[in-house]
Amino acid sequence: MGRMYSKGKGISSTTVPYRKYSCEWKGLTSQNLIKIVSNLARNNNLPPSKIGLILRDEKLVVDTKNISGMNISKILRLKGLVPIIPEDLFYLIKKANKIKEHLIEYNHDLNSIFHLNLIESHIYRLSRYYKRIYRLPKNWKYISDNIKNEFKKKKKEIITQKMKRPDT
Repeated sequence: MGRMYSKGKGISSTTVPYRKYSCEWKGLTSQNLIKIVSNLARNNNLPPSKIGLILRDEKLVVDTKNISGMNISKILRLKGLVPIIPEDLFYLIKKANKIKEHLIEYNHDLNSIFHLNLIESHIYRLSRYYKRIYRLPKNWKYISDNIKNEFKKKKKEIITQKMKRPDT
């Protein structure tokens, strides 16, 4: 694929180097790593991505699969600490709620309405996938509040506030 701002047409990119053994000089065994990950999840209530950042920044562990043979999500699943809603789906729902809060105040923002539609379709697709692989219960459902109804309620509140003028 050609590059937009340079002449290069190569496909080279960075890759994680392959290692058959873990770094014993760090003093971490697979059991120690599993204890650290489970303590971070249990005590601090952190999602797997935040646990990975802490391991990378504080413990200097770049690849948990190299040391323990499992990734962070699998370790949490074995310990029974995996969150009910998967992390990517949780953050998409959180983003959709932020856009809905924005749209209550600025209801003519067409760009936000368009992107809310894209995000919600992504949520529906992910939820179908997670139901299929049994990560979500079959009866789990994302309920999108109808934005037009919220706008009507908000407008009614504004109109009633304008009608109730204090007697002077």
